[in-house]
Amino acid sequence: MEPVDSERVLSAIARTPDFSELKRRNVADQSNAASMRCLETVAMMAIFAMDIGWVSIAPVIGLPATLVALVCQTAIVAMSRDCERFEVAHSVAILLWVMSNAVWMFSEYLWDEARPEGVLALFPSLSYLDKAYFPSCLLVASVIMWATVTALGIFYAFLLLSPRSRRSLGWTSVPDEDNAFGIPLHIYRELFVLPWLISDSCWILCNRREAMSVGFGYLAPVGVVFGIFASFVIGDAMFRFSKNGRRIEAMQCAAELLWVGGNTSWYDADMNGWENTQSRACFCLAFTVGLYLTWLSSRDPVVSDSQPFFRESGASTEKVRLLQKSCTGENSYAANAA
Repeated sequence: MEPVDSERVLSAIARTPDFSELKRRNVADQSNAASMRCLETVAMMAIFAMDIGWVSIAPVIGLPATLVALVCQTAIVAMSRDCERFEVAHSVAILLWVMSNAVWMFSEYLWDEARPEGVLALFPSLSYLDKAYFPSCLLVASVIMWATVTALGIFYAFLLLSPRSRRSLGWTSVPDEDNAFGIPLHIYRELFVLPWLISDSCWILCNRREAMSVGFGYLAPVGVVFGIFASFVIGDAMFRFSKNGRRIEAMQCAAELLWVGGNTSWYDADMNGWENTQSRACFCLAFTVGLYLTWLSSRDPVVSDSQPFFRESGASTEKVRLLQKSCTGENSYAANAA
């Protein structure tokens, strides 16, 4: 039998319309995933910078960072239309969170003290704004946040109650190193978002009650408990990724842990009157280290070649790995054809 020329087989396959279309589509998907990774990295770095500007009472940092985060997260939501529903839901939730925090932060810059903070004090017209608007603005931020919590909670309930949805996301009853309690790790690491949103929602209400000279009640401890729970989920995901040798995902979780844990500590200090120059410096340091880890992870060749940085809005690691296999599978396909 005459031996098969593998190069001719590969050439013939590459010329077929179906294969060419598949290849173009895969290249386009990879390009879209790379753009998503870049946007996710910039958005997360902007969110860290936003918190740094907020905790250090520096509008010159916080306001531009908030604008960048809004623009990037809006673009992420627009580009995530072809992603899994779980990823789209978290992309929208993060966008609404940024919008709510923008209103909350700007209100505090204006009215939390006797005069506007930082560079905002250079605009005399802002000094004449009635402080009576402060509780109303915090109410707007709170409504956005609690609406997001409610919608995401309903989505989670639908996800849990629908076997078809669980199967589509890869949930299994057999525990292994790639899942936690049967939940795929790339999904498990995202489950901190809901308790974290609840914690932030309670914080806004506490600030509003403070602006109205009303006691916090149970809101403060409830919010801190949810923040601690969110930190536990991230820490557990970080440990599992580290144990499996997935260093980049572990580093990403470490950045998230600094973010959520830093905010939870800041929340507790704010509610108990422990917020001072020293504590603010500690929170600022935590956010700065988290920002650095975010940047460091995005520069790693493993991330740049194979997976998105911030999962809440990008394609999952598993989807990108499958995409890579389909883009580099010509040789095996040719061998089978031969």
